[in-house]
Amino acid sequence: MSRRNGEATRKRIVAQAAGLLNCQGYLRAPVSEIMRVTGLQKGGIYNHFESRDALALEAFNYAFGRMRDRLLSAVSRKKSPSDKLRALIGVMRDATKLDEFRGGCPIMNLAIESDYADPRLRAAAREAMGQLVGLFERIIREGMELGEFAKGDAHARASHMVAAVEGGLMLSNLYKDESYVRNIASRLEQEVSEGLR
Repeated sequence: MSRRNGEATRKRIVAQAAGLLNCQGYLRAPVSEIMRVTGLQKGGIYNHFESRDALALEAFNYAFGRMRDRLLSAVSRKKSPSDKLRALIGVMRDATKLDEFRGGCPIMNLAIESDYADPRLRAAAREAMGQLVGLFERIIREGMELGEFAKGDAHARASHMVAAVEGGLMLSNLYKDESYVRNIASRLEQEVSEGLR
């Protein structure tokens, strides 16, 4: 197999495993299920990855990358900090319909599952959550500097918003009822309209 074909196969495995692992568990999904979705035997998978955990880490990074790209794309079309925050909230509100969030938020799923289990996976979840909170925080800080938002602790406000939408997503996924995340999103949009006071 040529190096180019090997790299293409590796990318295909990661992309196909990402959705499965986000739905069934980065640590819990059996290798037999990974074999089923990729169409490869165990040896074919391990020919490209040193371990199942290594595959899980790459699959998570792939899933988070897709989520991050969706959020950044939504923000890129907006000018004001208020509109940028509304765009982020809008993506999260509609997450139950988006392929990037099939099975829930990959960050939250991995964070819960990897706690005390695998330090590398837990570190990846922490890094990703830091990036998500950081995105909200940068926009809030920009809004405070421009006078759109009341002065205050940008990090605390960003953490509040992310925790709220993540909780809404978890409840919507648990109960298979998107009203939970929609109600949270509406409340956060109201906070933005009120200048985060």
